[in-house]
Amino acid sequence: MPKPVTLLTLALIWSTLVVWPGGSEALKVAGVALAAAAMIPWIRMPSGRSTRWALLAFIATALMAAVLALEPSASLIGSQARAQGLLISIALLILALAASHCSDSQRQQLYRHAALLGAVVAVYALLQRAGLDPVHWQAQSGHRPAATLGNATTLAAWLILLLPPSLLNLRSGASRWWWIPVFLQLLALLLTESRSAVLALALAGLLLWLLTHPRLLRLGLPLLLVVLLAAVALAAWRPASLHDRAYLWRTAVAAITDPQPVLDAQGRADRHPALRLWFGYGPDQQQAALAKVTEADAVARSEARAWTADRAHQGLLDRLLEAGLFGLLSSLMLIWVLARALRLGLAEAVAPSQEAAALGLALAAWLLHLQANFALSGDRSLAWIWIGCALGLARGGSRAAGGTGPGSGPLFSGLRLMAMALLLLGALAAVQWLPAALQQRLAPALASQQEFVDGQRHYLRALAAAPGESGALLRASAQAFERAAVLRPHDRDAAFAAASAWVETAAAAADPAALAKAGERLAQLQRSSARDPRLKPLAQRIVVVSAQLSVPE
Repeated sequence: MPKPVTLLTLALIWSTLVVWPGGSEALKVAGVALAAAAMIPWIRMPSGRSTRWALLAFIATALMAAVLALEPSASLIGSQARAQGLLISIALLILALAASHCSDSQRQQLYRHAALLGAVVAVYALLQRAGLDPVHWQAQSGHRPAATLGNATTLAAWLILLLPPSLLNLRSGASRWWWIPVFLQLLALLLTESRSAVLALALAGLLLWLLTHPRLLRLGLPLLLVVLLAAVALAAWRPASLHDRAYLWRTAVAAITDPQPVLDAQGRADRHPALRLWFGYGPDQQQAALAKVTEADAVARSEARAWTADRAHQGLLDRLLEAGLFGLLSSLMLIWVLARALRLGLAEAVAPSQEAAALGLALAAWLLHLQANFALSGDRSLAWIWIGCALGLARGGSRAAGGTGPGSGPLFSGLRLMAMALLLLGALAAVQWLPAALQQRLAPALASQQEFVDGQRHYLRALAAAPGESGALLRASAQAFERAAVLRPHDRDAAFAAASAWVETAAAAADPAALAKAGERLAQLQRSSARDPRLKPLAQRIVVVSAQLSVPE
């Protein structure tokens, strides 16, 4: 069987390099889940009581948030675009547990493997910036490279996690050629033009330097002032981006503090509105919460008014939306345990101290960066492996992998089997290799997307079809959109598409029944999303078609 360090490396490679048109995140999550399932025989619970409680609290709040979610069935995999559901949370926890029981030499292997992977990704990013990328990527931001991480800011997050541990390869006795991957990673980071990533790395480095040199604390204020001035200058560099984030943050705060329940696309109210402050809206289900609160149009830029946000782009707010106050508390517990482990590592001999400093710098910079962004599978996988390495460093990594914490007995063996079964089943659902009925239950977002794409395909065919044939195609389109909306009750895009397709079906086939279905959908949408700008043109089109058919409104 492969060793844990091999599986951890494979998980890193998979979460970073594997891409697929329209479904990269789900595919990345599937690979990480399979690697985590294979690591389960090696994992042990940490021997430290506080660490054990922090990890248990983290996974317990994730489970509760999933069970009480707006759409519990969508909690396992998450949304089609992000796939950051319960499955990836369980997989990442297992990655951290496996990494925490790696020996010193195994952790050094991980740092070397990650640095080489970083060099490959950085070279690809450089090719993208130079215009030599043969792949045509959709939704990538102009000249800013994203490599295979989805977008430039996610690539920047991944690189700031990678840079400090990559420097560990330059310790005495190591080959000087390790400067090459470090230089490539730094260059790629600068080319992403991520202001928050560079500032986060600088601020985390400054804080670490002051922590390890307390006698120089008086120099910290001038340096901190320099960093703040740099932050202001960089914010002014792209004011539109800052404006959009401020708009999202205000919207997220309003969604968290608004006691009104979320309504789905059919106008049905949330079943557990009183629990949202405590347990959130569920894994990867922030979009419905943000959609229930819309700022005045004057607040948002005209270019941003049509956007449908699925994240607050701010770590604290996203955590509250996703898992509530209990989720935030569990995260703070984990951060406290991690900080304590790193502090113990800093007090050790030179080599462990350097390792603790590198891991602390990487994780602190990443957390700071997330206060203006959000994480995806690539950077989350790398971060949780580093979390495990930090916990293992405090535990005493020189001992053999396998650990001394609780890891046997019938109860723990049963939990192992349950976790393995869930990871395997979730991975199959993420790649859509399950029977249709089971697929719709475990990954409704992915199944809904397929129906939505089918609806679009029928609609486009109807536009090019002869007048006598377009009616049937439009009807098939409306039915596909309806199936998509049923699978994801809070997906207003599918509901609006269904209503529009029914209107055009009525116009093409002179079908009053289709018009009645469009009117029913419109009434539901008016109850659930009264401020949506798509409502007015939809209502006007229904009036026009109604007049054509001589049907009263």
